[in-house]
Amino acid sequence: MLCSRLRTKKTQDEPTVDAPATPSEIESLNAGKAFMVAYGKIIYFDVFGVKHWTQYCLWDGKPGFTFQAQECTAYNDADHD
Repeated sequence: MLCSRLRTKKTQDEPTVDAPATPSEIESLNAGKAFMVAYGKIIYFDVFGVKHWTQYCLWDGKPGFTFQAQECTAYNDADHD
């Protein structure tokens, strides 16, 4: 079982919606049957006004739980400027 929650904000004015884990999702995490993933993209301008971006993906699970994180590690990237 994979527990997933999606929180996105497309603009600063858009409200953030919390999607807390359900009791069954917490039970699955504690039992080592699920893991958590956090991912996002950061866009910023450096001191010279050049736009940059960084994508990140982090994951965690109960010690001893094995899972495939290839999609997560493949998502990690940054511009090359």
